[in-house]
Amino acid sequence: MPTVTAIRRVFAVFTMAMLLLVLAAGAAHAQVKQVLVLGDSDASGNVGNRSLDYLLAAKTQMEGVVGAANVTYIAGMQLSTPALTPADMRRPDGSKYDVVVLVATYKGIAANNRDVIKNAIVNGDANAFFLFPDQCNGCTANVDQITMDWIPAITGWTLSKGLYLGTPTAANGYGFAELNTGNTTLSGSFTGAAPLVVNNYTTINGVPEANVLYMPRSQTLANNTNAATGLVSNVAALVVPRDPAKQHACVFVISDVNPWYNGAASSKPNPNLAQAVLNASSGSTCSAGNEGSITIDKTLAALPAG
Repeated sequence: MPTVTAIRRVFAVFTMAMLLLVLAAGAAHAQVKQVLVLGDSDASGNVGNRSLDYLLAAKTQMEGVVGAANVTYIAGMQLSTPALTPADMRRPDGSKYDVVVLVATYKGIAANNRDVIKNAIVNGDANAFFLFPDQCNGCTANVDQITMDWIPAITGWTLSKGLYLGTPTAANGYGFAELNTGNTTLSGSFTGAAPLVVNNYTTINGVPEANVLYMPRSQTLANNTNAATGLVSNVAALVVPRDPAKQHACVFVISDVNPWYNGAASSKPNPNLAQAVLNASSGSTCSAGNEGSITIDKTLAALPAG
């Protein structure tokens, strides 16, 4: 007949095994990112309109890294059919998405839906928003309606549009935006996705140097930084990390959709962009060392010898 000590040992081992299983399951679950992809999907209109191609490319690439079951997809002409509600910006159970990817091309995003998304950013209804409001010569004023409105809403910055960088010549090929590796806190998650393919886009003025993520290959950070104010002009992409003093989401923005898809480019968009987006959403790019952390220590009673 087993002794009391033996029974205790078996029970202790069983308890420890169950604890390890629970912790392992929790860790595996925590690694599964939940992604919302939304944008305009009008496939009609101007010749060469590829709005649906850009949107589906973002969806497909995000599914490739988190699995199709973990990607929610909302699309419509001008993203007004269906009209968004605040509930759409959260998962069905009310929890937050880890990442929201927005692609706005030729038809843009309808005003009512822009308000819903903007409020979701301000209220932190998702952990991170990655915005691609395209500003090409055939697009609506996406940068005016999205970048110049949503970013100041959470930062108070005064932004303006910089250079319009049109289609590069055939000799030069497609353009590129280079990663600002000087700011390792922000750029670390994107080292595998540099440079980005860009074409027909507008740069951004008035960005604090600490928030500059990508610069056009033709523009250096040093030559575009105001020494007196620390503000940078002609920025290709910026990021606003989460702030523990506020509730807003982390936000990335570039005024181009070509990083996801460019069917005519000899150099295809970087295949690591989707992974970089996921890494940035939970890494230093979005926290930038500003978020506090909680450490939980649990000391288990010593088990019997053996």
